[in-house]
Amino acid sequence: MEDDESEPVEMFYIALNPGVAAAAAGGSGAWAGNGLRIDSQQRFGFIECSVEFPDGRIERDVDENKPKGEPVGAPVTAATQSIASYKLRGGSGLFVIDDVSGQIETTGRLDHEKRSAYVVTVSVHDDCGASDTTDVTINVGNVNEAPTANAGDDQEDVPSESTVTLIGTSTDLDDDDATFGTPSHEFAWVQTKGPVPEDGLTNANKAKATFEAPRVSQTTDLVFELTVTDGGKLNHTDAVTVEVEPPENKPPVFDRDSYSFTTDETVA
Repeated sequence: MEDDESEPVEMFYIALNPGVAAAAAGGSGAWAGNGLRIDSQQRFGFIECSVEFPDGRIERDVDENKPKGEPVGAPVTAATQSIASYKLRGGSGLFVIDDVSGQIETTGRLDHEKRSAYVVTVSVHDDCGASDTTDVTINVGNVNEAPTANAGDDQEDVPSESTVTLIGTSTDLDDDDATFGTPSHEFAWVQTKGPVPEDGLTNANKAKATFEAPRVSQTTDLVFELTVTDGGKLNHTDAVTVEVEPPENKPPVFDRDSYSFTTDETVA
């Protein structure tokens, strides 16, 4: 190659990989510094720009309920010998990616029950113009969540010695029947305050329990707690108060309007 004055011009070749000895590469000339090759014998040269994600399906996993900034598996990286920059699209705004490392992170808490998987598109560009894109499936793991127990509404003005029914319920955001098998919830009633009914609680391990209110001499509160435990052994407790009233104090009542009697003795 010659310039306008017909003088030889040396070519400078730039490689993106670390410099190695020319003899090891089987060529002439020398490597200067970390990738600049000076070789007047070369007649052509180029810089190869390429960046490529690995073939095949890419998946990452993260559990639900994690706080903002939770890493989603390992970084999603492309093969390149240059400086790569990453971007992410999709995912309903629930994910971001570090533009240098390719690490995907959450922007808030995820809910497996609302959505168990997302597909995002990750693109990469290197500093000499090469680019590539790939889809990444993000699987949201199901984490057991405690049920919510409800011991029912408080009961007032319950007469002494009457039958009282406790009706409990539970709610759970998890599909515990599928995860742990049936039955998914266990119920347990215990009394925590007040005089104990003579015969105790009937069906204390059921959602619906009964007892006979004790006889009291004044208004008395009885407190019962319901604990609901799911198949994953997480539980929640709620309480209900039963207000028992004493029997009504009434004057004695004759069973007849009049009575008569006789006596052999004179009444003074």
